Formats: sequence, structure tokens, C-alpha cells
Amino acid sequence: MCGSRCFKIEEDHPSTSKDAGECLPHGQSLVPALFEASSLPIVVHVLQLALTTGLLLFLPFSVSVYAKFWGLDNTWDTQHKVNYSMAGLANSLVSVGIESWRECLIITIAAFLILLIADIVGVKWPKNLEVSGCYFEMFCEPCRESRLVRHLGNTYSNVFYLFGGLCVVVSASQGTDLTPFWLSDALFGVCLVTLSFASIGWHSCSYSKFQYVDLILMDACIFYLIVRLAFMIAFFSMQGHAWVGMVPWSCAAFYVLVIYLIMLGRPSLKYLWGIGPYDQKCPFSGRSQLSKKAITMTDGVLFLLAPVLYTCIVPPMACYLMGTTGSYIALSLTKTSLMICWVIRMFERFLFDGYLPMNVILGKSTFKKNDDNGKLNSDDTYAYSTAQFWGAAIVSPTAVLHWCTSVTLIAGFVWVRSLDQCMEW
Repeated sequence: MCGSRCFKIEEDHPSTSKDAGECLPHGQSLVPALFEASSLPIVVHVLQLALTTGLLLFLPFSVSVYAKFWGLDNTWDTQHKVNYSMAGLANSLVSVGIESWRECLIITIAAFLILLIADIVGVKWPKNLEVSGCYFEMFCEPCRESRLVRHLGNTYSNVFYLFGGLCVVVSASQGTDLTPFWLSDALFGVCLVTLSFASIGWHSCSYSKFQYVDLILMDACIFYLIVRLAFMIAFFSMQGHAWVGMVPWSCAAFYVLVIYLIMLGRPSLKYLWGIGPYDQKCPFSGRSQLSKKAITMTDGVLFLLAPVLYTCIVPPMACYLMGTTGSYIALSLTKTSLMICWVIRMFERFLFDGYLPMNVILGKSTFKKNDDNGKLNSDDTYAYSTAQFWGAAIVSPTAVLHWCTSVTLIAGFVWVRSLDQCMEW
């Protein structure tokens, strides 16, 4: 049973022992410990958090600010009669027609319906798929014992990755009629579709081999929009040059190189056939890093700033050079969704932890650090009701991350497609 196996992992895992320095119980915030680990005064970290919070809250409004400051054209959506619905954005800017939308939607619903039915009728994963101890150090959503879908929210929230990826592939299949970057867009769509299945596998059964693929594809999807924008800037700057036609092909080739470099930087796919670094523990979790005294509050604040760095360097540069914001709605959705999901994700178990909605739903009002045997109590062994499982699925930080980043990636893709229409090819 999953619960008993979860307990065995927690009990036998050396990283959960008191001697390892990871005595903070799951569900309790790591922020006080991060403050204590720093040599800087608390007031410095408070100011860091206040500044970071201000920058994150500024993200949704940043488009209006630099559009006005640089005098950029932000009337694109009005001219193309685009509204805030994703359907309106895609139909106007990505040219995914109603029939194609319906086909992608049917495929997506069918895939997740099959998963749901298989879970209900009692289909199970093979017994030789060992549950990864890393999973329970990373995520706070509770485990459903002996079920095909052991983590409801973290699994079913991948639905828009699959749907969005299919739409991107369909759009890219139109070739140069729509964009000169159709090949790299197709690769991005394939990565997004494959990510959805890898993430479903990882979160439904907690088998570590899925995680290695999931991490590589996740980074590949995140980096694509930056790569695409960089080559779009080059394409726009070289319009009229004899070699401009090579830029889109170079973009596709460079994206393949990026994926390869990610594979080198992340745990390699070779661990699919051997023992990998994430099979039994999560060496990059906040608790693990605290036990090694390798992290402080400053590091947490810098990680929290990632959305600002992602959206406030290359995108404004592209807008400035092209003299337009492109689809203001799509760009605003990109920034807003990323800001929301990133802040909530910071309260996941392997980061700051202490996620109040999850603690309330699971009834964790008090925390006991160690049991009578000196071992850290496992929060994944408790018996929860069906309502608690579904409540946890709804508020799960990783589920929110999946929902919002799917909006981020698709809205961001729609936005770069709107900039495509400002260029000649």
C-alpha cells in the first residue's frame, strides 16, 4: 500500500533522522530557520522580502509602464478584436480554428478520462515501480494508498499542458503561412505534450524515473520563449539582409542544443536504467540545504525573484526594438499568471513550506517534531477523508503551478506570435 510504503521511506531514509539536521516537521514553515541560518540582521531580510514583493506585484502592470515610457503601440488587441479569453487569443493570433480546437480538446478529455476511469476501476501501477522518497520531501499533497493516481491535484492539473501543446503543434503544422519559426514552434509543442505525460507519470505514481524526464522537459519549455524572442529580435534586425532566412532555422537548431545542454546539466537520462540522485531523497530541498548550512533567506529571496528576471529583460527589449507591445492582453496574462503561481509555489514542501491552506484542510494545527523513536513523523501516513484529498488537490501549490504555468506558456507563445505579425518574411 502506498501509505505504508510512504512510511517506510520516511522511517528508513537517513535524511529524516534527527542527526541529519532535518528536524523540522513537514507543514511547518522554514522561514524562521532561514532567518536563523543567516549572519545578516533580520531587518535586512525583511527589506529584501518587501522589495521582492513589490517587484512581483509590479509585474502585471509593467507592460503599461514601459509601453507609456517608450511610447510603444499597445493597440494590437483592439485592432484585432482580441479579448481576454484564451480561445479569442488563440483564434486571433495563433490561427487555431474551432475545428482544430475541438479535436485537441477531445483528445485531451479522452486521455484524462481514460486515466480517471482506470483509477476508479482499480488499475494499478506495476509493483516493481518503487515509490521515490524524493517525492514526499518535495510535495505536500497527501498520497492516496494503492491508487493509480496517488496525487490528484498534481496529476490532473497537467491537463492544459497537453491541450496547449496539441494546439501549438497544430498551429505550427501550418508552416510558413503563419510564422517563419514554425519548426522551432513545433519542437516546443512536442516538448509541452511530452512534458504533460512525464508529469502525469511522476505525480501519479511517484516513480523517480519519470522525474528525470519531467525536469528536462520542464526546463526546455521554460527556456523556449526566451530563445524564440532572442532569435525574433535577430530576425527583425536583419530584415532585408540576404541571410535573414537562416535565422528561423538557426532558432530550431539552437533550441535542440539548449535541450541537449539541459540534459547535461540536469540528472542525465542514463539514470532511467540505474540508480539516480533523486531516487531516494531530495538533495536540493530547503530542509536538506539547511542541514548542510548551504542556504539562507537571501537565497530564498533570489529564487523568489525568478519571474522578474524571466519577464523583465528580454520581453521589454523585444517590445522596444519592434516599437509595439504586440498583444497587450497575452503579455499581461503571461506576467500575471507567472507571478501568482511562483509565489504560491514558494510554500511547497521542498521550498519554504508552511502552506496554510493545505495545513487547514489536512487538520495540521500543531506539529510534533519527532516520535518516540527519534524519527521525524511522516505527514503522508495519516488517514484522510475523500473531501480532504480533493480539498488538498485543489489548493496544492504544485497543482496551482501547473494550472498557472500552462497559462504562462500558452499566453507567452500567443504573445510572441503576435510579434511575428509585425515582421515581414
